[in-house]
Amino acid sequence: MDWSSEICDKGFKKIFVIHMHGAPNHNRAIDEACNYFNDTYKGKMINMWNLAIHFRPPSLDSAGEKGDGFTVHAGAGEHSMLYYLQPRFQQLYNKNAPAATAANPGQLDVLAKKNGWPGYWGSPRLASAAYGRIVWEAWTSAITTQVQRILDGTYDFTRPTYGEMQAKNPAQKLVDEDALKHDRLIEAKHVA
Repeated sequence: MDWSSEICDKGFKKIFVIHMHGAPNHNRAIDEACNYFNDTYKGKMINMWNLAIHFRPPSLDSAGEKGDGFTVHAGAGEHSMLYYLQPRFQQLYNKNAPAATAANPGQLDVLAKKNGWPGYWGSPRLASAAYGRIVWEAWTSAITTQVQRILDGTYDFTRPTYGEMQAKNPAQKLVDEDALKHDRLIEAKHVA
């Protein structure tokens, strides 16, 4: 909200908030800031993550898909984009990274609560810069297509946001509740 106010004071009326973090609570906070800007300054501030709700990265081969499973954080796709965008990080590549594979969203929370969870879901050992290029190009194409629709005035702003869609997912509700409890503990520490 502070940033949008500063930007608007300089005369800008259209703001695209660009990030690649899919946590629903994070996106809801950005959506609230966008709503504040849109209502207060009569401009248009847009959370770009909402433009990619239906984006599905190009598939790995079938063995890779099975090994990576359902992943939302630091699996083969995210590691691959990192290797493509910052090749120097390929030296950190660990061929022995254990897979933390979930079959569906409901299993993410179960995996994360297990002792020894490595902090990611999926299988980063399957990552490659070549796959990262494919995913990155598909991602940027999906986003730029939606941005062009916004600029042309043909984008459907009545579509639900990512946060709204995830709020309807029972498995995501459990993850959100845990995240909010954690946030409240941190807030209490800050206040103290």
